[in-house]
Amino acid sequence: MLNHEGEIILFEHEEQERMVLCEVLFHHQKQFHEEYIEEFKIRVIDDEFLIYNSARYPVFQRFGDSVIVPPEGVVGIISVKKKLKEIDVKHEATALKKVSKLCQCCNDEGKVIRGPFLALVSMDSFEKEKEPTDEWIYNKLLEVYTQEDCFDDLIGYIGSLNKWSIFKKRPRKEDNAEYLFFNHSEEEMHLGFQFLITGILSVYYDESRNDISRPGFTAFPSRRACNKKLGDIKVAKLR
Repeated sequence: MLNHEGEIILFEHEEQERMVLCEVLFHHQKQFHEEYIEEFKIRVIDDEFLIYNSARYPVFQRFGDSVIVPPEGVVGIISVKKKLKEIDVKHEATALKKVSKLCQCCNDEGKVIRGPFLALVSMDSFEKEKEPTDEWIYNKLLEVYTQEDCFDDLIGYIGSLNKWSIFKKRPRKEDNAEYLFFNHSEEEMHLGFQFLITGILSVYYDESRNDISRPGFTAFPSRRACNKKLGDIKVAKLR
């Protein structure tokens, strides 16, 4: 929940999904780089995870299972659904875009810092009959974003972890967002989590937020190309 000051108020919800995703994220984080485990704190906004850098930014207030934090410390926001429904795509993409804009901040040098990683994740999803589901989702994103939005405001990942992933590729040009589709094979069930970890850590280690060199955390299959390029969305600028 966000108040008019841009502060993020967090509430715990969806206990089962929260515990499963926290366990997986912390397992990978600890496995690859144990000393940074305390850098991340995961909280929940309704049915969303918020990844927050509590090592660098303070928590303003804690009351029960809720906290108030400054937007500068927000590294990622992940909306979690048991099963992705058609109505969720446009609704969640719109909500995440609004949160991203509230998190726009500058560092001490006056440079705009990279926005939080945005994701919509489920274990299962709807299937369209008359057109490919991935293309239908991409067309819904075209309804949400305009050329006045920044690249960082566009959702970075949408995935049904058991089936497929849609990933926003880092831009070759600052006014363009490219979306790629990956169909998971039986041996690639890890791809969704790889994309999530990549997105979160790419924000955390971005030069606008951190002066630490980014170590290697993920292990994608070598020469694994996407199954399909869904298309490009024109944006105003990078951030």
